[in-house]
Amino acid sequence: MNIKILTIILLIALTPPLASADWSQFHSDPERTGNVSGDAPLTDTLLWKTQLSSNGGGCIEGGASVVDNRVYASNCPDMDFGHSEILGLYCLNNSTGVILWRNSLGGGGSRSTPAISGDRIFIGSCTGDLYCVNATDGETIWNETIETSPAWWKTGDSPLLYENKVFISGFSDGTLHAFDFDGKELWNITTGGGIGSYTSPAASDGKIFSAGGDPAI
Repeated sequence: MNIKILTIILLIALTPPLASADWSQFHSDPERTGNVSGDAPLTDTLLWKTQLSSNGGGCIEGGASVVDNRVYASNCPDMDFGHSEILGLYCLNNSTGVILWRNSLGGGGSRSTPAISGDRIFIGSCTGDLYCVNATDGETIWNETIETSPAWWKTGDSPLLYENKVFISGFSDGTLHAFDFDGKELWNITTGGGIGSYTSPAASDGKIFSAGGDPAI
């Protein structure tokens, strides 16, 4: 009996931990590799489908982030430029697709993929602001303007979380901004001119890589 118990304990101890199912920001990690260890789905079975509006308005142009069995995704205006009543950042149950809450992000929704750390969600908005939203109830913790006159694609960049800071670029002027988690801007670099609408910064080895309006990296 003792031998069997010891064998089970050894098997548990030697079994590697399961890979986290969390996908907390655009392409998963600061390097934007998109690589996550673990098993992929074995079938193409559709488990659920949720429309982020009752009238079919708006469109989804960013990716989804998944943390602690919740899915976070946003929608933005379609070519009708309406439907402000259904635009914003959504939180859904990972298992059922049920919508838990929505934050309007100033009424314009978002094109960027949310980035999540702890109970805080960071996302760019179509109003030109970087938003920090409470992951539990969807309330806005703070928002700071990074584009006063956002061009057509608004703030489409996906925030980068790296070394307890938030990095995001403005599409209209090509400026890279660095914020702390409490909304204080630490620094910014203006490169002049607009950049690609969905170019998001990446990080590695203490360095931030970003597209600039020169144009250059």
